[in-house]
Amino acid sequence: MKPNKIFYFILLIFCCLSLATASVAWAKKKDKEAQASEKSANTDAETKQEKPKKTKKKNTEEALPPAPEPLAAPPIAVAPPPEPVKKNLGFLFLYPDGEGTPEEAQPILDALFEFLKEKTGLIIEGHYVTDQAKALEESKTADMAVVSLGFYAANKKIVLMEVALETQLKGTPNPAAYTLVGNKEDKTETIKTVYTSAFIPPSLLKIMLPDTNTKRETTHESIALLKKLATAPGSGAFLMDPFEYNAYSKLNLSWKENLKNITVTKAFPQAPFVFLKPLVGKREKIVQALQALSLDPKGVDILSSLRLQGFVTTNAEQYKKILVTDTTEPQPTPQ
Repeated sequence: MKPNKIFYFILLIFCCLSLATASVAWAKKKDKEAQASEKSANTDAETKQEKPKKTKKKNTEEALPPAPEPLAAPPIAVAPPPEPVKKNLGFLFLYPDGEGTPEEAQPILDALFEFLKEKTGLIIEGHYVTDQAKALEESKTADMAVVSLGFYAANKKIVLMEVALETQLKGTPNPAAYTLVGNKEDKTETIKTVYTSAFIPPSLLKIMLPDTNTKRETTHESIALLKKLATAPGSGAFLMDPFEYNAYSKLNLSWKENLKNITVTKAFPQAPFVFLKPLVGKREKIVQALQALSLDPKGVDILSSLRLQGFVTTNAEQYKKILVTDTTEPQPTPQ
């Protein structure tokens, strides 16, 4: 082949290759444009499909009735102010060296306080005290009390006790005498020891037995003591309160013939019911309720358990005449 023909042949091949390359590039470009156009069309279609949904939702919301207005909240109830706490009233039975125990006496006293509550509406609580020092201490905080004659006589100058009523022992008069019982061979002046079942200060004992110069001891074994006195002259004598003597007089025992009444004291008032605090507006109700015990079957049972016939009116002056101020006597151990 001639050189010129070869040159033209090569040039023709080059042109064909260039044209083919350009065609391929143009085809790719068109293909990309077509894909872009198709993607854009799909996007527009999706947009058009969503718009009716939004419009439909909007129309649905507009078609719903308006929500009702919220109800007004109910008013908050305000609790009334708490009532002031009512203080329970303290009612004590103060019998230093007295018989029995506080535990034994408590059910009886609870029944008494319940009776008083029914009659007065007052809440009352208390207990029985047999220790002299404790009785004196608790009398300073209690509101009222039944106190033994010995406690009243010994402490009336240092404890404010306003006598309101007098207790009356079962089967005894008011006032009543105490009786000194001993061996039939003994005399008043020979008695060295006087036994009692409850506390009696020395100065009150001196008023009761002015002709004796004795020491006092407490006993809660009355029958055993009386039998001892009956069989042993010079062993002392037993000073009985009205209730004790009433019970003693009914005994039918062979050795009782060896005993005698050595002396009888003058009449003394019995254990008083006293107010220890003013208790304004409450005193009259309490006094009336105590007096009502003897008029009520349930009250009579309570009194009987306390060995009482009732609470009776009294003259407070008779207690003031008991001039005793001795509070120093050591407490003997019960025999």
